Amino acid sequence: MTRLSKSSLPQHPTVFGMDIVTLLDWQEEALFEFDSGKSVLKVLVDFARRCEKAARGKLYISFVLGSPNQRMWQVVGDSLPTEYRRHIEAGESPHSQTLPERFVLSTEPVFIPDIAFEPVSTAWREVALANGLRGLWSWPIRSGSGQTQGAVVCHLSEPLTPTDEDKNLLALVAQTARLLLHRQNALNTMKDAQERHRQIFDSATDFAIIATDLNGVITDWNEGACRVLGWTGHETLGFRLHRIFTPEDVAANQPEAEMRLALQAGHSPDERWHLRKSGERFMRPGR
Repeated sequence: MTRLSKSSLPQHPTVFGMDIVTLLDWQEEALFEFDSGKSVLKVLVDFARRCEKAARGKLYISFVLGSPNQRMWQVVGDSLPTEYRRHIEAGESPHSQTLPERFVLSTEPVFIPDIAFEPVSTAWREVALANGLRGLWSWPIRSGSGQTQGAVVCHLSEPLTPTDEDKNLLALVAQTARLLLHRQNALNTMKDAQERHRQIFDSATDFAIIATDLNGVITDWNEGACRVLGWTGHETLGFRLHRIFTPEDVAANQPEAEMRLALQAGHSPDERWHLRKSGERFMRPGR
């Protein structure tokens, strides 16, 4: 293999083959895809493929995700040579032996213009060169709090030094990953909160808890409501709350009055007759 000195590395137009405006448009589309229900890993893979397709020359883009307390990484991106990917894929081997941790854990960008001149990481260098990889550029992915979440790692099939435009575009790719991971974390937090709410909601078997929309249509009905009122959730969801009020209260627009008060004050304390599924009337305070 002919080795180039660092001073003889070729200069080039941006490897990415697109401008900032185009990449910002792609970022917006990626975020929309995630918000539309596509998984964050699928969005990242598709985003990487799109960037690779526009690149000048052979470019492999991966999102290597992890954290400082992990010794294994999740590699998101499917274009790397199979043998090389096997060495850096999660679950295969400790990364201290293959992909150098500074490429993933560094808080600053790392650029290896020519892997053949990498003096430290011998095992990784030999695997990379054997799979036709000559350059590596890495840009950290950091959360809003500054925590390292991984890195965007670009492998190149020829030795190259990044231009300023390359660096700007690579930073924008990392920003896209950060935004997607932030939304995924927010979604997970919301789902956890919803699950806790559901557990509390379903465990309150001695109390009838009924949720409605602003029109009084029942949207949720806990086990306590089943026990107290007799209807199952399937029998009530989509129906108006009026069915648990007496005919005379319905005629007097009492359900609407209570909903207005609850909307204004956050609760609507009352004590009145209500109806069970059997038609039986019972007196029960409500909030």
